[in-house]
Formats: sequence, structure tokens, C-alpha cells
Amino acid sequence: MVMYYRTDLLEEFGRTEPPGTWDEFIEFGKWATRDLNGDGTIDQWGVVHAGQPVTHFGDVVYTLIHQLGGKVYDDNNITVNSPEGRKALQAIVDLRNKHKISPPGVNTYGSNECLQALKSGSAAMVFSWTWMGKLLNAEDSKIAHKWSWALLPVLPGGKPSSITITTPLILNKASRYKSYARDFIKYYTSYEGQVTEVVKEFGNVALMPDVYEDPRVKNPPKEELEKVNLTLEEWTELQNRILEAVKVVQLERARKQGELDRALWPEMNAALSGIKSVEQALKDAELQMKRINEGI
Repeated sequence: MVMYYRTDLLEEFGRTEPPGTWDEFIEFGKWATRDLNGDGTIDQWGVVHAGQPVTHFGDVVYTLIHQLGGKVYDDNNITVNSPEGRKALQAIVDLRNKHKISPPGVNTYGSNECLQALKSGSAAMVFSWTWMGKLLNAEDSKIAHKWSWALLPVLPGGKPSSITITTPLILNKASRYKSYARDFIKYYTSYEGQVTEVVKEFGNVALMPDVYEDPRVKNPPKEELEKVNLTLEEWTELQNRILEAVKVVQLERARKQGELDRALWPEMNAALSGIKSVEQALKDAELQMKRINEGI
């Protein structure tokens, strides 16, 4: 999870480094929220993020909770309704409802809307996943070579953090070729497999920091740069910032995690949509999540 930002707009704003604190982020976001053609409608927003009750939105909020030292599940103790949880969710809600630097319809946005906001140049900043980067220098992108990414800005009292979606690799017991599946899993999770993943699939992440020091990652084949239309300088900067995120990634696991998330996400969406207060939304989510955990 990273913050994409427009390097050309940042330069116009008079800065060379992306916002690192939440206050800097709000300042840049307000400046960048504009009616560009004078028709009375805002067509460039300060920030866009997913808001649908799905993982893309959930992981933005989870990242901010972790910045503050909080947890969502805490080994199935369910601690999302905490001072850290309420502060994190309120910060995201305020982007739409108080600061008005994200679109009114952001509560309906998913991954595709975030990608379109990036490619169309209709947002100065976007909270999203690194895999989208491979598409941003394409011919149909209006921000080609005018973007970069960094860690999400840090809330007051917090510290840098990020989150990643890991890939579960499962060996089907009905498989007729278990030895091949085992070989693939062993390779994919190895150092060599992760080097291949990072080089061949730009934007995909290895959680082994040493991978980013490998010469093959630092100097990828020319065809890999051409595939995503990146210069070596751009590639190096973006990979270095992925490494920054890898070093502060926090992962949580819980039994019945899918059910717990599906109880939490709609409540967070209700807060973003203005249907419930942050306090009520997390209180209701906590009740549902603890009921799911009964019997564990």
C-alpha cells in the first residue's frame, strides 16, 4: 500500500518531496483540489482512495491504524474499536466530509476507479497498490513519467507503516502432481523466485529486503524496462521506495479473518458515507466481529 502522487503538481506546489505528515498531505490536497475548466465542477481532486466495503478500502484504514500502534484483530481479541482505530477511520472520513479533498462518490470507489483516477490525471494523490504502477506509463495514461509513490503520510503521533496482501499457496490434496506443485511453491517462495517476481512483474513485492539489493533487480534487462516504459532512473527510485515500505510492513492474521473483515468493511463504509458516526460504526463492527469469534 503506497501513496501515488503527481510529481508535476508537486513541483508546481513548490515542493520536491511528497507529503510525509498528515498536515502536509492535507495542505497539498487542498491546493490541488480544483475546477480546472471553470465550469463550477471540481475535476481534479486532492486525493482518491477506494471506499467500497472491500479489502482495498479496509487496508488503507488498517495501514493508518498500524501507524498509530493499534491493531485490528490482535490475535482474535478484536481491537479495531480503539482510540487508534477511531482516529484512523476519522482521518479518512474527514478527507471526504470535512476537508472535501476527495470526491463525494469516493465511498463507491473500488480498485478500478483508483486506477482510472491515476491514469486520467483527475487526482493529485491516490492511496492504492503498487501493481497499478505497471500501467501508468502506457500510451493512454495522461500522467506518463509524471508520477511516483511513497509511504502513506503519517498521522500525528504515528510512525511510517505499510501493509501488503500476501499470496497463499495451497497444495490441493486431490492433485495428481503434488511433487510439481511442491517444487513450484518451493521455488516461488525462495530468494530466486522472488527476484524473478520483482523483475518480471513490476510492482509486485518481495518481502525479502535482500532481493532489492540483487544486481538483477538494480539493473533489470532492457526488455523489462521497455515493457512498463520506465527509465532505469525511474525503476530505481520506485523499487527503493517499495523497499522502504517492505521494511515497515505490518501483517495481522486472525481465525475467521474473511468473516471478520466482511463484518468490518460495511461499517467503515457507513462512516465514510455519513450514515453513521465513526464511533457508532466501529462499536457496531466490534459487536458483530466478537459474535463471529464466539466459540473460538
